[in-house]
Amino acid sequence: MLYLYIIFFVLLSCIPSIANTYDAGPIFDENSWGQPFLSGNSNTSSCCNYDSSTYIQNWGIGHTGIDLGMNKVSIGDSVKAISNGIIVGRRLQCTGSLRKANASLVLVKHKTSSGVEFIAIYGHTAPLDLSCSGLARGQKYKEDRTEIAVQQGQEIGTLVKYGVPHMHFGIAVGASVDTLFSGWGRYSSKAGSPPDYFRNPEDFLLANSPSQASGECTGEYVNGFWHVYCP
Repeated sequence: MLYLYIIFFVLLSCIPSIANTYDAGPIFDENSWGQPFLSGNSNTSSCCNYDSSTYIQNWGIGHTGIDLGMNKVSIGDSVKAISNGIIVGRRLQCTGSLRKANASLVLVKHKTSSGVEFIAIYGHTAPLDLSCSGLARGQKYKEDRTEIAVQQGQEIGTLVKYGVPHMHFGIAVGASVDTLFSGWGRYSSKAGSPPDYFRNPEDFLLANSPSQASGECTGEYVNGFWHVYCP
């Protein structure tokens, strides 16, 4: 029996650690950003933070965001917008490893109080009201670029499975929807650092606050980029 316990703990030590978790919720509360989950569920860990060396060591690839909700959230939990904005891209994975690694996501264009536009990446999130029906043979994803105005705290999707249930949260400034559709969660570690349009989400949200404009936002697609207007 002792031999079996030893084997168990050796195997457990080989699993990428999500220990030393901490509550990342304050990064959303600090400057009046909205919580993407119920309060207290936005924890993360050193394994899965932005451009984490631990992440690269574990998986041999770089990380462009932070993974929220480790051991706190469940498949099907609601994901909410962190501020007013425009949904500019939705992707629903329809084939492949849906029960292990679902790469569905929602892209929302937000704006800071100083006028900086950015796209928030809500990864491993199944968009609302998007189905796989009508998908052409050989296609893996159902994609949609219809603009949809959302308010802070509004549900934009639900969590899907990707390893330990969590949401990949990223921020990009100056990247097009097409660019993010082609690569939003990871980058080649050989590049040395993430593409320059990605930002550390924690640093970015702590340094900025959401636009305080009232009313619903609208958007305009110009030269491959969405521009948000909030009356």
